[in-house]
Amino acid sequence: MPVSLDHISGETPMGANLLNCGATLRVWAPNALAVYVTGDFNSGQPEDANLLNQIGGGHWAGFVPGVSDRQHYMFYVKGQGGDYDE
Repeated sequence: MPVSLDHISGETPMGANLLNCGATLRVWAPNALAVYVTGDFNSGQPEDANLLNQIGGGHWAGFVPGVSDRQHYMFYVKGQGGDYDE
């Protein structure tokens, strides 16, 4: 399922946070060109459907429906110097 801005606000905590319907994700990457969330719940590859949204101040965020406890995730950051998994 694609990442959306559902459940995202200025108060959304950093990292991954489980809700009863999925998870919010937020990361600070001020110099990133793009930030994706990959994991057990999607293809594990950076693609349009898992691209996080820029929400200001160098923050990227999104809501992924259907994520459950103990699923692994990682942020995939594209920058001017290259791509990085975090």
